[in-house]
Amino acid sequence: MHNLLIPKNLVDAIVLQLKKEYRELSCSRIKIIDLERSIRKVIPDPIIACKVSRETQKAFDQLAEKTYRFTRDELLRACVLDCLKRHGEVTK
Repeated sequence: MHNLLIPKNLVDAIVLQLKKEYRELSCSRIKIIDLERSIRKVIPDPIIACKVSRETQKAFDQLAEKTYRFTRDELLRACVLDCLKRHGEVTK
């Protein structure tokens, strides 16, 4: 392995130049990513929720994940729609 001797004044000049470039980059307003602000819905989607016992939650999770291979919200949505359909309340 060879030792490369660089004069100290050259190293100082390089460091100064790098510091200057860093300051210029950090001070300038470079647009790296074009972000779009999220738009709030005027009318948010309705939510149906209720409190249940831990046992009921576990049973529902088991039914969703193991039996139907759905997420909780998918199964609950299907149950609500099925209930309304049975009572003739669903309109598309």
